[in-house]
Amino acid sequence: MRISKFTKITIIVALAFATVILIFISISLNRPDTDSPGNSDPNTVYIMADHKIYRNISELRGEADTVILGSVLDNGSTKQSSSSGKSGDGRSAPELVSTEFSVRVDKSLKGDLRSGQAITVVLTGGTVSGTKYISKGMPWLAKDESVIIYLSRGDDGKYYPLAGGAAIASPTQNSLYCQEGCLVGAN
Repeated sequence: MRISKFTKITIIVALAFATVILIFISISLNRPDTDSPGNSDPNTVYIMADHKIYRNISELRGEADTVILGSVLDNGSTKQSSSSGKSGDGRSAPELVSTEFSVRVDKSLKGDLRSGQAITVVLTGGTVSGTKYISKGMPWLAKDESVIIYLSRGDDGKYYPLAGGAAIASPTQNSLYCQEGCLVGAN
């Protein structure tokens, strides 16, 4: 039996198309998740925190109960607590992961805290049972780091940064602190 030229071309095109599809699927399955910062580590969960966005530092400072220049005293203690809330579809909300850091107040820029006083600052995220929970856009505190933080005091007596990452300014050169692209003087 003889195969026509049209049939041969159709078979070749179909095989080429199938090969392209298989290559595309292979690449798609093996590439890192582009929505996850860094890599596709299966032991990392990325959290999106909803918070108010401030137009400028003055507005952020105005809403903060407390603004401090402080030194981080430890690497933090992570806790996972159950949520009593419900998600949008009525299911139980996921457990909340947060890390509590001890921070010494080096200088109070707003509020009634005293220099030398240690406070607890709580950030969303941390590591629990080998799984790292990272809040997108939230800088992480490190022991011995100097930071300026815009805080709100919770009913539990602990302090919570306002506006996610915009509320924590980390040091750069010449005693300046970088905060969402702006420079804030330490003095």
